[in-house]
Amino acid sequence: MDAEQEKALQLLIAHADRMWKAEEQNAARLAARTNLVLTGVTAIIGLKVFSLGKELDVVLNAPLSVPLVFFWQCLAGSTGCLACALWIALDTRLGTSHFSSSASEDLWLDQKVVDLVLTQDDAPERKMVPGMVFSATQEAALDLQDRNARRGVAIMKAQTLFFVAVGFAITSMILYTWVKCEQTAQKSVETIRVVNERGAQYDHHDNGQDRCDPGEQVPIR
Repeated sequence: MDAEQEKALQLLIAHADRMWKAEEQNAARLAARTNLVLTGVTAIIGLKVFSLGKELDVVLNAPLSVPLVFFWQCLAGSTGCLACALWIALDTRLGTSHFSSSASEDLWLDQKVVDLVLTQDDAPERKMVPGMVFSATQEAALDLQDRNARRGVAIMKAQTLFFVAVGFAITSMILYTWVKCEQTAQKSVETIRVVNERGAQYDHHDNGQDRCDPGEQVPIR
């Protein structure tokens, strides 16, 4: 290998190293996005669990209506989307579905290659070491790039499901407020009706006591 070929090979090795470092940064950004989705999903689940008891106490005692049906649909949609987003985010974080090993394993060099580098004699095989290093670095960088691409698609799905779940959750809160207001208004109307009926009964009773019997003679003073 002449000087020009060795220089070109060194440039290729440096380029492969830059590719690897760039994909490492992409992997770090994807990990941060995954953590944000996990934090958001757990926060929404915590809020829903905290408020679900109060909501169920109202909606289970409310009469059947269109807002109540939509409330149950939004609650089911929010729960399903949160569960899917949590599953995808955890699977992306742990990497259990797609990959059984780490991309850095491609960087490992055989012990024979290391021995060739450390040897003192001018073995012809030593000239092949830079090419082996370049091949290993490039293969690892391309492997990590593929992993990042798959993780990027997965985390995008998780983010979409999370935002859809937030939309369902907000809508269910609005519908819950609607159902609660209708229930409160219905109770107020019922209370007013009962009060009016009781007032009418009292008036009728008082009028019956004040009415004079036609056969009764009223003394003249």
